[in-house]
Amino acid sequence: MLQSEEEVIVIECGISFLDVKKELNFDTTKIKCVLLTHEHKDHSKYLKDYDMAGIPICSSAGTLEEMKIRNVEGLKSGYWYKYGGFLVTPFKVQHDCVEPYGFLVRHDDMGTMLFATDSEYIRYDFRKYNIDHICIECNYEKNILDDRIRKKEIDIGLANRIKSTHMELETCKEFIKKNNSPLLKNVVLLHLSDGNSDSRFFKKEVKKIVADDVNVFIADKGLDVTVDKYNF
Repeated sequence: MLQSEEEVIVIECGISFLDVKKELNFDTTKIKCVLLTHEHKDHSKYLKDYDMAGIPICSSAGTLEEMKIRNVEGLKSGYWYKYGGFLVTPFKVQHDCVEPYGFLVRHDDMGTMLFATDSEYIRYDFRKYNIDHICIECNYEKNILDDRIRKKEIDIGLANRIKSTHMELETCKEFIKKNNSPLLKNVVLLHLSDGNSDSRFFKKEVKKIVADDVNVFIADKGLDVTVDKYNF
């Protein structure tokens, strides 16, 4: 959730709408839209609750069709859309679903945030946007996963799916290095795989490639990152 005193964008719908309402003291008028990356249940479980409440759903046409959300026009990749004080543009990512998106989100007080999860890689260059905050998947590390395959601790089919649909540590690092900017303040590593990742090692590796004053976080449950007046 990207939140100010006056307005909110909800990112993904894997958390109960009731819990979100409690966080907002039941003032759902603050919610300007919901950003949905793709249709998998851990991201979309409570989407229809938001739709029934009349909150704008921002996703691709393919995802909305898959979720059976009617009378909502899908966002087009590369176009900017305005929701309250937020500007949002979606971009295509690589995952095993219909039409997945990542998002750039801008606000005058926050700057620019990039959000991308569940993607093998990201093909685009965002350097011209001078990103302030990067929230990106860092799902697994190749050596850890390969070691588990050798030990037969993980099914080879599942391991191959992870490799073809989720972002490996080195891919994540290369993306951050490529899109680093003088304005970068925070990096949040998303969606670490149980058993195939090492949060301390991942954080240490990413700290090596950013400036000393850039914060690096692991997206554990309950994480609250403050950016001026804004939390995400």
